Amino acid sequence: MEIGKALRIRRFFRRKKTVIIPLDHALYSGPVKGIEDPRKLVEVISQSEADGILITPGSLIRIKDVIGNLSVVLRIDGTHTRLGSHLERIELISTVETALKLGVDMVAINVFVGTENEDILLKKLGIVSTVCLDWGMPLMAEMIPASILYHHFGKKR
Repeated sequence: MEIGKALRIRRFFRRKKTVIIPLDHALYSGPVKGIEDPRKLVEVISQSEADGILITPGSLIRIKDVIGNLSVVLRIDGTHTRLGSHLERIELISTVETALKLGVDMVAINVFVGTENEDILLKKLGIVSTVCLDWGMPLMAEMIPASILYHHFGKKR
């Protein structure tokens, strides 16, 4: 494993396991009642036993000074809001290069498998994976079966 990737990954595994708190929900659903203030939430998380957070670029900019020792996974793709009708269309909203400039430790993307656009999403995975390999950036690929997407959001195949 190249040195950049090894150094980034070790930040998540200070112990044998890792706990990463996902805070990227606002990309899709907007502010969630009770956790509308990401700064306050990250301050609390940074004082906990959590190892890292999963966050969007816009939110990262807002909370950068309260992260403490948390590792950061940056969501670099997204879709439209929950009001839209094509949740499986999830495009890149940022880049690995931007993630590097922001100083994050890992990037994350979603890939829905079993959807009509599965081929496009798998191509996105391949492209992002190659760029991550070139830059020594760890990649978290959330592989989500279409059945979960359709079940959770009431869509039918």
